[in-house]
Amino acid sequence: GNDGNARETMDLYAGPWLPWVNDIEWNQYQRMGEIAYFQLKGHQAFRYIEAHPLWYAGMTVRRIGFVWTGFWSASSRYINEQTYDPAAVSLLTLLSVLMFMGLHRAFRKKGAGVAMPYAIILFFFPLIYYLTHVERWYRCPMEPFVIALASYEVHARAAAWLRRRRAIRAAYRLPAMLPPPRQELPAATFSESD
Repeated sequence: GNDGNARETMDLYAGPWLPWVNDIEWNQYQRMGEIAYFQLKGHQAFRYIEAHPLWYAGMTVRRIGFVWTGFWSASSRYINEQTYDPAAVSLLTLLSVLMFMGLHRAFRKKGAGVAMPYAIILFFFPLIYYLTHVERWYRCPMEPFVIALASYEVHARAAAWLRRRRAIRAAYRLPAMLPPPRQELPAATFSESD
């Protein structure tokens, strides 16, 4: 995450995660053991961050943006590898905007007692990913809260639109959009002379 590679959200080739790809890291991991290996990698990351604070600040901002929009890079290489990215970025950005609007509405209309648990989860859960590394699936545990707040905002806006529409119709006595009710025809009466 903090090794200078900004082409991808997370460099799987830098660690022992794919032993069939990086024999050097895998052998080092096996030789040192898990705890010692990750202590070494932590020290390397901190040294890199200390030597490149502006890079780290930029990557942190980039990771924050990625969590809420799914956007990482506009480079042709990245887009060619991530063919679904434009659709995912559009969807995640829309959901995030609606979620933040819904959270704001929840604070205004429902109060901190209802909205604060959502805010705490949405603030603290992704915090570690802003600082280390991020992938799109890291957002998945937050999705129920994102969907709930986005739905709350959409529902509130739809309900307000319907109220305005009804008020305008009532004010101008406009006919309803529904067809008029069926009227019963009077029963035909036949006289004996017919």
